[in-house]
Amino acid sequence: QFPYIDFDEEIISARSGATEYYYNQAVELMKRNDKMAYREAWQSLARVKEYSGDYRDVNNLMDEARYKGISRALVSVDNHTIFNLPNEYKQQLLTVDPRGLDNAWVEFYYSDLDQNVYYDYFVVVNLRQIMVSPDQTTQKDTQHRKRIEDGFEYALDANGNVMKDSLGNDIKIPKYKTIFCTVIETLQQKSVNIQGDIEIFSDNPRRLLKREPIGAATTFEHRSARAVGDRAALDEEALKLVDIGPLPFPSDPEMIILTSDIFRKAIADALRKNRNYIQ
Repeated sequence: QFPYIDFDEEIISARSGATEYYYNQAVELMKRNDKMAYREAWQSLARVKEYSGDYRDVNNLMDEARYKGISRALVSVDNHTIFNLPNEYKQQLLTVDPRGLDNAWVEFYYSDLDQNVYYDYFVVVNLRQIMVSPDQTTQKDTQHRKRIEDGFEYALDANGNVMKDSLGNDIKIPKYKTIFCTVIETLQQKSVNIQGDIEIFSDNPRRLLKREPIGAATTFEHRSARAVGDRAALDEEALKLVDIGPLPFPSDPEMIILTSDIFRKAIADALRKNRNYIQ
């Protein structure tokens, strides 16, 4: 029979010692007034809660370490082009998919609504150049032909008499003709290309950390056609096309707006690619 040993008192003493150790460690770390130290302090305070729950002012210290340990980055758009872009378009560009950006210690802001927030980083999306092509219209003609039945004629013998079949019926020979239709196809095209970059600045000290080029392009394209001649000569695809009429060309501002989804994705991709510059 083994003697009974009560470890409870030793366990309690060890937990108490660990609690005090991690608490004091966190307090010392927070005195450095450094983001990485605040994050490390938060981890130590989490150990304190794990060991002893609401030990002293651990909850308040955790809130403070959490708030002061977070890096905040403000993302904004700067328009350097000749186009006067509406604010709605700029805000649309900043509707960025946050996946892969925010984490436990980094937050991205896309509007400066709270004047009390201190930003550690500034991400500037610069629109440098917008090129919109003129309206372009090209035409091509395609001729369609089809051989179709066009009545009949009687089969005649050498004497010019109508020939009969075995049942005594007149023998008829189908007649054919070729019909024509010209499809005049119109292709409308207009394109826009936006070039820019994102710049990542730290605030303290204020310096440029990274510049990454970005761009987006899109094209308006519309096919329509009209038929000249006998539409019966057209195949199914051509018949569908000649039922489509031309469209008004988008305006230059409308073309720019069409790029918003593509450009927004380019912004998000550039942010993710350079995510390591924001700590």
